[in-house]
Formats: sequence, C-alpha cells, structure tokens
Amino acid sequence: MKREREKKSITQELTEEKGIEALFRSQMHSMIQDIEKAALLSEHVNLLTAEVEPETADQEMRDFEMQVDLAEREQQEPFSEKTVKRDFKMIIISDKKKEKEEKKKKKKNEK
Repeated sequence: MKREREKKSITQELTEEKGIEALFRSQMHSMIQDIEKAALLSEHVNLLTAEVEPETADQEMRDFEMQVDLAEREQQEPFSEKTVKRDFKMIIISDKKKEKEEKKKKKKNEK
C-alpha cells in the first residue's frame, strides 16, 4: 500500500516536473524574443538619430534583423536546452530542499 503511494507520488512528481520544464522553456523563449525586439528597436532609433536616410536605415535594419535571426538559429538549441535543463534542475533541487526543511520543522514542532 505504502509502495503504491510512493510510486504514484514519484509518477506525479515526474509529470509535474515535465510540465514545469515545458513552461520554463516557453518563458525563456518569450524573454529572448522580447530582448531581440528591444535590440531591434534600439538599433532603429540609433540609425534614425544618426540622420541616416530612411531607405538606408530600413536596409540596415533588415540586415541587422537577418544577423540576429542567424545568430539565434546557430545558438538556439545548444544554449537553450543546456541552460533550461541546468536551471530547471537547480529549481527542483531548491524546492526539494525547502520541502525537507519544512518537514523537519513540522516534526520538531510536533515534539
């Protein structure tokens, strides 16, 4: 009976971890996109304040955007996968430590 509960608990934990990992990956991707948009806007403002001809500024923006896209494609998989997995493991380990500490405190309070 106790073993069955432990198995269910472990299965449930794994399912929750996968869901959290997917959510975390999605959040990271969204944050990266926001940073890229800010960089593009900043570059465009820099071109306009430098009094570059509008057509030239537009062409330079397209070139800059292509460079950002290319760099993202080159780095996306290795960076995001490794980083997400590392950060996710750190969060899970931290959560488990907190749970253990809370259990210890409860046991001390019960005595």
